[in-house]
Amino acid sequence: MSKDAFIYIIDSTDTIVSISDNWDTFADANAWGSSMRSEDVVGRKLWAFIQDRETRHLCQELFPRVRGGVSS
Repeated sequence: MSKDAFIYIIDSTDTIVSISDNWDTFADANAWGSSMRSEDVVGRKLWAFIQDRETRHLCQELFPRVRGGVSS
C-alpha cells in the first residue's frame, strides 16, 4: 500500500470499523485537528463525513447494489 493511500472499511450498516494506520498523519496534514483523529472516526457512520448531498445520495444508492450484486 502506498503511504499516500488512505483506507477505511465500513460494515453492512455503513459504520466505519477500521482506518489505515496513516490516518492521523493525514488528518494533521489537512489541519483537521483533534476532531478527526482515528479514535473519533472509527465507529461513526460514513455519511457524517460526506458533505455534498448529491454525492451522499449516490453512494447510499450504490452501496446496497454493490453489496447485493444488483445490476441495472
